[in-house]
Amino acid sequence: FYEADKFEGNVVYFPLKTDVPPFAWVEIFCEDMRVWLSMHYQHVAAVHCKNGLGVTCMFIACYLIYVGKFAESTQAIDYVCQKRLGEELFHLFMIQFILTILGAC
Repeated sequence: FYEADKFEGNVVYFPLKTDVPPFAWVEIFCEDMRVWLSMHYQHVAAVHCKNGLGVTCMFIACYLIYVGKFAESTQAIDYVCQKRLGEELFHLFMIQFILTILGAC
């Protein structure tokens, strides 16, 4: 975990206990990030999970859809995968991860 005092208390935790986050967290995450980033042009967001792969990228892809950067989930996933690793294997991992999440909803 980040030490909140090093970031002036501007840290939000989503304490994930499984590999599949609760679906309700997605909208909360997206709105929190949208508000934070819109408050000041110098605000940034650092997003990560334990492994830095599936959950992180899924949340970022959802955020990009939420703020209208992409209309389709596949576009957002492609973009995030290219930025994250640029590897086809990672893209396949993300698709499987999202299908797992959808199956859990």
